[in-house]
Amino acid sequence: MLTPHSPAFASALAAVEALLGPADATEDIVEPYPATIVRWGDAMGVNLSVRHYGITGSVVLVAERRDDDREWRAIGDATIRDACAWLSWEVPRPPRVGYDANGSPVEAA
Repeated sequence: MLTPHSPAFASALAAVEALLGPADATEDIVEPYPATIVRWGDAMGVNLSVRHYGITGSVVLVAERRDDDREWRAIGDATIRDACAWLSWEVPRPPRVGYDANGSPVEAA
């Protein structure tokens, strides 16, 4: 069960869900320090998670492989794509935006 968290945590979750869809698992940890971990991928192998640490209030994006892990504190489209690339995951390419004759943005085909 997710407890109320900061707007930064909600924003980070929304950003990752926009690229990867719903999370595969959510875990609330109480001891030794409270934290919520929302995970995409395999918990025992390769995964990406958004973590909210209750004591500090910090929100981080963590990419884990069997041999290493990396952490990002700024969480947005570019850092999520960077984390996915580091994990060798493919994510949808960003839409190419062009402009019509009236100067309005349109997605390129």
